[in-house]
Amino acid sequence: MQARSPATRQQNATFIHVTFISSSTSSVFPQFSLTSPRAFNVSASAAVDTTVGSVSATTLRPGVTRLVYDIVGGNVDDRFAVDSTSGQLRVGRPLTEYWRLPTTFELWLEARDDGRPPLFDAVSVTVAIQPVNSAAPRFVADSYNATVVEEAPAPVDVVVVTAVDDDVGEAGRITYSLNDDGNSAFTINDRTGEIKTAATIDRERTSKYQLVVYASDHVSNSLPSV
Repeated sequence: MQARSPATRQQNATFIHVTFISSSTSSVFPQFSLTSPRAFNVSASAAVDTTVGSVSATTLRPGVTRLVYDIVGGNVDDRFAVDSTSGQLRVGRPLTEYWRLPTTFELWLEARDDGRPPLFDAVSVTVAIQPVNSAAPRFVADSYNATVVEEAPAPVDVVVVTAVDDDVGEAGRITYSLNDDGNSAFTINDRTGEIKTAATIDRERTSKYQLVVYASDHVSNSLPSV
């Protein structure tokens, strides 16, 4: 067996340049407006270059001629862009590609001056992507039939209804409900569509029930499927 020399540690080095600024200059750092909005909404169908919102900052530093805005954090896949001069936040890439990702994003925006050394301020804003509700829920069957043995103690499984929605995210998440006509003999699981009896069925009193089931998505202006 041939002996090997022990491994030696390897290392590298870099330099960090630190500039000290007098505490008296802290008041001349750029400052984002306290009244500027910090939360924005944009539709997932918004075209590239659609304006999302804007931020603004000011500076009292002598000799500064302009502030430059930039996104320095949270901009996954460069889906947003900011105008370096105006601070206007825009859609940078189609948002329909990201319907299956979280719908709220936190971006860090920076305002940097052109002094020497440059001074900057940063602010956090949130952008909520609103899902596009392009499709209504639809049931896989036009109607359902079920038979229940009378006098069976509740709950008794009746039938499972199923609806689908081609949208994604909240626009494609379905909730089931029964028509509210004062009939409390049945219940429905709002997530699974399972219908069960909520009381003992007396055939002598009612031999047949006709239920109306709604399937709704989770967009505020959506219309249910029946």
